[in-house]
Amino acid sequence: MKKILILFISLFILSQMSFAQKAPKIDISVMGGYFFAGYIYTSAGDLNIKNDAHYGVAMSYNIDRRMGMEISYNYSPTSMSLKTYPGGFTKQLFNVSIHYIQGAALYYAKRGKVQPYGLFSIGAAWISPDSNIYSTEVRMAFGIGGGVKIFFNPHIGLRLQGRLLAPLFYSGGAIFCGTGGCGWGISAGSYLIQGEISAGLVFAF
Repeated sequence: MKKILILFISLFILSQMSFAQKAPKIDISVMGGYFFAGYIYTSAGDLNIKNDAHYGVAMSYNIDRRMGMEISYNYSPTSMSLKTYPGGFTKQLFNVSIHYIQGAALYYAKRGKVQPYGLFSIGAAWISPDSNIYSTEVRMAFGIGGGVKIFFNPHIGLRLQGRLLAPLFYSGGAIFCGTGGCGWGISAGSYLIQGEISAGLVFAF
């Protein structure tokens, strides 16, 4: 009995050492979850995008024990409707596909079997309506979020994540000069805030 106990303790210590000393550099995540698509106020009424399922894949490269880089792709098949004023009548418009491709910086609170992290991402979003009237919109977009990677062994684990996403619909810039010199500024904003919660498997190499 003592030998078995010593064996289990030894295996546990070795597994912890393998996480601490030989952390994989690359991991690939395959995830699915729920997409909060949001809505936009217009003069004709509320333009609603239906909350729906979403699917994604991400590849991360670990720079060091705290920092990582990641590229990700997410897709959600959903639909759009318009709630008109006055009266509050809802009119179904068309199906729409929403895609995000993002490059992200990740910060890990710690390494090991449980790896909490935060992320900031920037890239592109495109909204592709199933309609002959409206064309696909491609916009610059950014995201902020966080999650946790929970490894069962050094190479396979579970990933949980939540993120807010915002495509940019307007931007502007200015150059100004005065008696103290010249300066410049850039601004951008969004009418639409979206979000996702995800769960899936992560494979580390």
